[in-house]
Amino acid sequence: MQLRYRCLRIQGLAPTDKNQIDSEAKGFAGFWYDNAETAKKELVSYPKPSAIEALAYSPLEEKIDPDYVLIYANGAQITFLMNDYQYFTGERIQGDFTGEGSCADALPRSVVTGKPSLCLPCVGKRGFGLVNNDEMVIAIPADKLETTLKGLQTLKGNGLSYPMGPFGEADMDVTPLFEAWYPVQE
Repeated sequence: MQLRYRCLRIQGLAPTDKNQIDSEAKGFAGFWYDNAETAKKELVSYPKPSAIEALAYSPLEEKIDPDYVLIYANGAQITFLMNDYQYFTGERIQGDFTGEGSCADALPRSVVTGKPSLCLPCVGKRGFGLVNNDEMVIAIPADKLETTLKGLQTLKGNGLSYPMGPFGEADMDVTPLFEAWYPVQE
């Protein structure tokens, strides 16, 4: 698949310069943004990964050794993935919205920070990439996957796993659950 220059630039495969930003801003004016100045504000806010030579996307079934993994899932599944990662790290997971989904939000921010990065897929991912309307995306550096999987196993052992349903009837006393999940501190 051949990417347009703008996609190459966003991923760090091509340089970003003022002329390129100005050209893109003019192209977005009147369609995605009110005017070129508004578009430019958005374009310069994208994370800026270091220059790379190549980018390969592959399904998990392929035998490649990835640097980053993009996971598309519904909100509840993403919540558990983030909780699983946080179990051992306690790190805050950042999410942002530039309107460019995994192209400019999840993957580049994860590359820049070296941490998981959450975002909403863009219109292009939903329209051309067939991402479902209820899906979100999280980019996770491959070296963080083991921690995430250990957290998943631990939280599952604690009774927290997907799918999570309601806790019972409306009149059910949920006090024991709250006490187990959020112990009272002296």
